[in-house]
Amino acid sequence: MESISQLKQITQSEKRTVQSSRYTLLRDLSIYITWALLHTPITANQVTLLSIAVGLAGVALLALGSPLWGLAGCGLVWCYILLDKVDGEVARYRRSQSLRGILLDEIGHLLIKPLMFAALAAHVYFATGQVGALLLGYLPALQVGWARVVTNLPYRIFSKKAVVQPIPPVQQADLDRAKLGRRIERAGAPIFKPMRLLQNFYWTLGLIMLACLLDWVLPMPAIVSWTFGFLLLAAVVQTILFAKAAVLAFLSFEADVGRVDDQVRGAYALKAADEQPREQEVNA
Repeated sequence: MESISQLKQITQSEKRTVQSSRYTLLRDLSIYITWALLHTPITANQVTLLSIAVGLAGVALLALGSPLWGLAGCGLVWCYILLDKVDGEVARYRRSQSLRGILLDEIGHLLIKPLMFAALAAHVYFATGQVGALLLGYLPALQVGWARVVTNLPYRIFSKKAVVQPIPPVQQADLDRAKLGRRIERAGAPIFKPMRLLQNFYWTLGLIMLACLLDWVLPMPAIVSWTFGFLLLAAVVQTILFAKAAVLAFLSFEADVGRVDDQVRGAYALKAADEQPREQEVNA
């Protein structure tokens, strides 16, 4: 078995070149779990299923009204995050990447992140009795899933339509709307950039842990709590960010689909140009 440094080079080199320092820190931890699991017959997909099970256990504990159970649940969700790195590392080492693995990974992301907000809402309800907390938790839970859908929508529409009919060419009006969307995004950056911290899974989980810790050491009156305050903040911020994302997606949608179309056609053109000399050599 390779050393830890060699294992990092094999399984993490492509990830470390494009990800930030906080991802690198997690990779520094995940590689030791990967090293241990590579000594077992466990497969990458089994690691993914294990990570989902751990994440679901974490959100279930978070849903309980006790701050200590909330902290324990957040701890398990951190374990899910680490295992979410490990499955890819195991797959890259054993060269066992598969479409089914990508599917399982996506299922985990679509389950754990929205359920974390739903669990936080249940936690606040059990701790304070505030029925409104359940509605507040529903808003960010729904929007976390929808934000992922909106981001990937141009690719989904392209893959659905381009195989049966040509994509209409992008018009100048489409490009003008996309430019307007970019101007709006730049103008709103000072306001929206701090809000985006609550779209980051790691920051959100850390703030939930902090709120649970404050509920434990500095409890507030029975009808409110630190976690209730964070849930209210998350609901407002996620609603604003989702509305912004929906407006920008509406403005740039045709241009985005056209860009995907150009990327795919360009890739096929390069492939065809690369294969043509080989065909000539065979014919010669």
